[in-house]
Amino acid sequence: MKIRVLKKDIDMGRPHSAQRCPIARALRRAGFKNVMVFSGGFSNNGTVRVKYKFPDIVNLFIERFDHDWTVKPFTFTLPDTILKSR
Repeated sequence: MKIRVLKKDIDMGRPHSAQRCPIARALRRAGFKNVMVFSGGFSNNGTVRVKYKFPDIVNLFIERFDHDWTVKPFTFTLPDTILKSR
C-alpha cells in the first residue's frame, strides 16, 4: 500500500507529536485508526505495535520535520503484512 504524505499533512502536522505528525496524518487517511508514530514504526488502535522498520526516507523525514527543517511531500510503501493490522 502506498502512503502519500501531502503538503496539507506537513502544513497541519505538529513536530514531536506521535499522533499529529504528517506521517500519522497520512496513515490515518489510509485507513489506520488511532495511529501513533514512533522512531522506526507505528502503533495502531493504541494496542497493536506494528513491528515494522520504516524505510530510511520516512525516518529522515521525521528527523527533519521535528527539527523544523524543510520537508516536501513524498510517498512510501507499507508491505501487505502491515495492512492486516488496520
